[in-house]
Amino acid sequence: GAKVGRLESQKLKFVPLWQYSFSFSVQKKFKSRTIDLTGDGEGFVHALTGENSFGKYEDIKDSIFVPTQNYEIRKPAIAKKNAMRKALDAIIREHSKEIRLNEMIGDTIIFENKVLAPDPDDINLKMELLHIPVWEIRGRSETIEINGYDGQIVAEKPYSNAEFV
Repeated sequence: GAKVGRLESQKLKFVPLWQYSFSFSVQKKFKSRTIDLTGDGEGFVHALTGENSFGKYEDIKDSIFVPTQNYEIRKPAIAKKNAMRKALDAIIREHSKEIRLNEMIGDTIIFENKVLAPDPDDINLKMELLHIPVWEIRGRSETIEINGYDGQIVAEKPYSNAEFV
């Protein structure tokens, strides 16, 4: 568990995420077979780190009452088009299928492998920016960050200008 020691300060930061939903329905041909690729889901790209996660933040409000004067709204470091590209890459990786085919040619069995995936153009992607509240709680010896949305401890870091005795 995190030990913060005496509370020095707390600050509310709103961390930007690009939340998206996607769907696609594609048929790909491989030799004599038609492979059905269909998928849909949701995810988000962290707008500061660029990290992609699948899943959804439920019940996000359009506006929020902030119980403190001490807050900061972080600007996205990752532009929407870069976030779209990261999301598409992740969706394509997640929904690739490896197809194995073997056929007899004469008395020889030929094995073939092919990876089929939706193309970026196949994917219907909708994306919007949202901000997740994160409490930064600074103690004498370290700082912890708590996701105000789900209560998860996001990060613990030693306080940078603390003196170690």
